[in-house]
Amino acid sequence: MNKLCLAVGLSVCLGLSACGDDPNDLFMKCRVAETSGEVPQEKLIEMYREAVDAGSVDAALYMAYYELGNNNIVSARNYAEKFRTSRPNDFNIINGIFLINDTKNQENMDRGAELLKEAIAKNKTNSNAYYPLGEYYFKKKDYEKAVQNYEMAVQNRDFRARIPLARIYLDNLVHRDELESVFRLVYQEQHDHPSRESDMLLAKCYMEGLGTVIDLDKAGMLINKYSSRTNDLEAQFLELKVMVMNKNPEVSAKGIAGMKEFLRKTNYPDAAYELYEIYFNGLYGQNRDVKEAVHYVRMAQSAGSNRALVALSRIYLEGIGVNKDENEAFSFARRAIEVSPNDVEAAYLIGVMYADGVGTKKDSEKGFEYINQAAEAGNRDALFRKAMMIQDGRGASLNGNEALVIFENLAKSDYAPAAFQYGELLFYGMGVERNVNESILYLKKAVNGGVAEALFPLASAYDEVGDAESALAWYRMVASSEDINAAEAAARAADIYFELHNYPEAEKFFKMAADHGHTVGAENLGRMYYIQGKYDEARETFMKIAKQSSYAQTFLGIMYERGQGVQKNDVYASEWYEKAIARGSIDARYLEAALIFSSKTLPDEMRSEIEPLLTKSACQGHAESIMFLGLKYYASVGNSDEGFAWLMYGARDHGINEASLALSKVKTSRDYLESKYSSVKSMCSQTPLTGN
Repeated sequence: MNKLCLAVGLSVCLGLSACGDDPNDLFMKCRVAETSGEVPQEKLIEMYREAVDAGSVDAALYMAYYELGNNNIVSARNYAEKFRTSRPNDFNIINGIFLINDTKNQENMDRGAELLKEAIAKNKTNSNAYYPLGEYYFKKKDYEKAVQNYEMAVQNRDFRARIPLARIYLDNLVHRDELESVFRLVYQEQHDHPSRESDMLLAKCYMEGLGTVIDLDKAGMLINKYSSRTNDLEAQFLELKVMVMNKNPEVSAKGIAGMKEFLRKTNYPDAAYELYEIYFNGLYGQNRDVKEAVHYVRMAQSAGSNRALVALSRIYLEGIGVNKDENEAFSFARRAIEVSPNDVEAAYLIGVMYADGVGTKKDSEKGFEYINQAAEAGNRDALFRKAMMIQDGRGASLNGNEALVIFENLAKSDYAPAAFQYGELLFYGMGVERNVNESILYLKKAVNGGVAEALFPLASAYDEVGDAESALAWYRMVASSEDINAAEAAARAADIYFELHNYPEAEKFFKMAADHGHTVGAENLGRMYYIQGKYDEARETFMKIAKQSSYAQTFLGIMYERGQGVQKNDVYASEWYEKAIARGSIDARYLEAALIFSSKTLPDEMRSEIEPLLTKSACQGHAESIMFLGLKYYASVGNSDEGFAWLMYGARDHGINEASLALSKVKTSRDYLESKYSSVKSMCSQTPLTGN
């Protein structure tokens, strides 16, 4: 302050009694007085009112926000009329807040919200509009928009928004993965403006470890300030809950007994729900007791707990402690979403029921709508289900990669079902570049997270990259389980053991695969028995799958032709070969032709079948058939040149080295052979390769 002010006194210097001054001068004197800090608040407000009466728009603006800060909304609105034209944005804020508080008139409330949004659009740094707009959305239970506005209010230092913002996150009305910043918000508010609400929220953070470490002592100190108040049921409940959570079994048991007595006296819904969770999950030293759990969750529901409605829906859906009743499950879920349209768990549950047609008519569109609502609120189960519905074509997608992006993000956050989906996509290269090594990382996450379906693809991935030891470990696990791929896993484990020359283990797992009805496993088991000379076991194994396996039919033909494990019988051998041929076996065509060619017991008229049988197999590149035609059959009928042409066909068109070697010893004219080769090639191009 200058020397003149000190000499004549503050009131004279500032002109506090200067009636009739210019309105702007009066406002400036008010600002100087406020800045000095030497004028009492009551006197300062009187000065501002005088400036308003003199016509100062700036003073009216000051007084409007002053009254607003004191929650004198009507008075603030009256001052705002004085700057309706000159300060339209500020007028919209004051008028918007005035209208929003008209709780008896929804149209006024909605109009007020529009005015606040218009004001924010014109000046995003004006903090006065964010908090009331957040309150408006909170009352409408549009928690996402409430959070957006509360957060902007806090950023603009309107700390009234701290508590409602923290409560939304801590009550999980809007999901947030990291809660450290929420804890800091509550802690700062409790430090700056200690109140019952900030104390209780901070206690909740300490009790549940929300953004901080669990500290029951600190929680208890905050709660005990209020628990002695007769009507403060929340504090009394939380005091008992702190006891229940105590690591000392005696203290915990005393807390549970106290909570039961508290529930009996008050019918407090959170106490009933807490007891439901204790008995349903077997917490705090109590045995799991489904009957008791259902009893308490019904009490919680009767007392008005929306969480209890959701819990009862799941109980009836799964038939836990009650007879399974999908209609009843849907009824509870519908009531839950009607009571609290933004309840994340309720939205997800009823969405799944609509999507799957459980307890209600199937409605994928409505199901996706609810699931998407829960997904946008951060529910990971809902987010995963949303991606699955998009992938299945049952949900609208923002872009073609949305499902893939969701799977990837959830997988990276160790969400096991998504890790399985993303791991499979990487393994098969579906929608992403195939990467077997990376797929292993995600499939292991899925297995560690309890997704049994991931075991077989994980084994397959290890198999493909050549890690036989890891592949065997997982294949063995799947093979001994009830997994749908158990037979395939046993068969593949047997293949690996066979390649490692561990024949006892190979036989063991081929048999396991065969016992599971795995045809290829049974074929390989029969082949192993045959190689080892265990012809009786081979025959028995092949006979079990003979109706569906051309491989088994072919081997049975061989065994009858050679008299291995059965009496030699060319007729029976031929019959088995013909059955295999009917199922498309090339090997059987060759073996049938070779049998007819050498047999002394088959009818001579069957010899006419040799050439067509061998020709069709040869045209399909069957090396044995080509060599037989080249060196035996045509030589036997006095047409060696035709046979040499087949050798040329085998060498040139199918790269058969044995044919090349045999051809090098032939003395026939090359030009002549070329012409014969052309005939063979032309004939093969016209020979159908399917059918008998």
